[in-house]
Amino acid sequence: MSSPNIAFGTDGWRAIIGEDFSSENVQLCAQAVADYLSNRNLHSKGIIVGYDTRLGSKTFSHDVARVLAANNIPVFLSTNFAPTPVISYNVTNMKTAGAIIITASHNAAEWNGFKVKSEYGGSAPVEVISEIENNIEALVSQKRSPKMITIEEAKKLRLLQYFDPKISYLNHVKNLIDFDLIKRYPMNIAVDSMYGAAIGYIKSLLSEYQDTIEEIHATENPSFPGLRKPEPIGPNLRQLRDTVLKGGHAIGLATDGDGDRIGVIDNTGRYLSSLQVFSLLTHYLLKKRASKGPIIKSITTSKMIEKLASHYNVEVVTSPVGFKYLGALFIEKDALIAGEESGGFAFKGHIPERDGILSALILIEALAATRQPLSSLLDELYDLVGPHYYDRLDLTFPERERPRIEQKLRTKRVSSFLDLPVTDFSDVDGYLYTLIDDSWVLVRFSGTEPLMRIYAESNSMENVNKLIGEARNIVGI
Repeated sequence: MSSPNIAFGTDGWRAIIGEDFSSENVQLCAQAVADYLSNRNLHSKGIIVGYDTRLGSKTFSHDVARVLAANNIPVFLSTNFAPTPVISYNVTNMKTAGAIIITASHNAAEWNGFKVKSEYGGSAPVEVISEIENNIEALVSQKRSPKMITIEEAKKLRLLQYFDPKISYLNHVKNLIDFDLIKRYPMNIAVDSMYGAAIGYIKSLLSEYQDTIEEIHATENPSFPGLRKPEPIGPNLRQLRDTVLKGGHAIGLATDGDGDRIGVIDNTGRYLSSLQVFSLLTHYLLKKRASKGPIIKSITTSKMIEKLASHYNVEVVTSPVGFKYLGALFIEKDALIAGEESGGFAFKGHIPERDGILSALILIEALAATRQPLSSLLDELYDLVGPHYYDRLDLTFPERERPRIEQKLRTKRVSSFLDLPVTDFSDVDGYLYTLIDDSWVLVRFSGTEPLMRIYAESNSMENVNKLIGEARNIVGI
């Protein structure tokens, strides 16, 4: 058995379909998870297997199910594609040992991926992923092939059963949102499912309470036509923006390929950054719902969170990027909300994992509760914490250049940006420079793609662009 190119990043393993992402390698990963469950005596609890709308996802999910069942692990296989948070919730509802989800989230159409969820419904923590990776290496070095049986054999042995994960999830979410409040404030809503796994979920939950919900990109299409990739960021949401403006919608909401992230267009057609959305959600929970609890944020999120926490006297905990870190802290701290720059947010009373569907519903509840347009809620936020602007630049580069870039970042001591002194520096997860006026810039390599990202936040877009430009000059790309 040749050595596969399998490495788990911030949220699972992703690769190009037909190259590294093959049935052989998916089966290898499944066997490594099976070995982990058996070694930890978790196998009897069973595991959920889900998948998204991508090319081959259903077939790959069957590969996983066949391996797990061959290892005497009961499998609960989704009857249809389903969003990642829906599968994750069912882990806690059904009390299984975890889940495996075939999805590449927001990556382009040629990618697929393998996510592992823990028994508490969140991303598997670092130590679990490390053990799974070690199991993969052991399988390869020992030339041990994954165990396999057919789907029919698994069903006959009662080691595989199909289930619909949607029903219990919808019932649970109905207890987390004040739908009666939403019903008393009619509004037009636009939803962009980006051809992904969350197709129909928001409309299904709201149709009883709101008359006008306009969906776009709401059919299953693994090529994601018209989208570079199903990522709910500004450049990919032009059609949603046009739909909001043309239809007079109060809000436009987009979910990514596997439904765990959200993108937002406000009533004026303006794209709101994930940092603005995180801050709006946090402000609503703290002010209007009067909820309390620590806030968990990744290093790539806004300084607005610290200012809100100070105003409402709650704790903030900063984490490396990835819900395998944020989720563990979310549980440990019994947090109110957790969020990261990618547009993924978790909420108390739910699962320690991102949920784009629930995020969308809380924003709609906020509009109903305040009876204000979203643009006004952003103005109100800025009145409290001051204006904050943000952007991110993604740069590709030849992999051979990575050691040179990393060496440069490790050794170059930067004392200022924008002629403002650097007051704090961290290299815990990337290279983060905080300036005397609370502006910041971060240079970080993607954990799942061949990308380097430069993030910046400041009090004007002009300064944000300058920060990104200065950082790009430092790395020399």
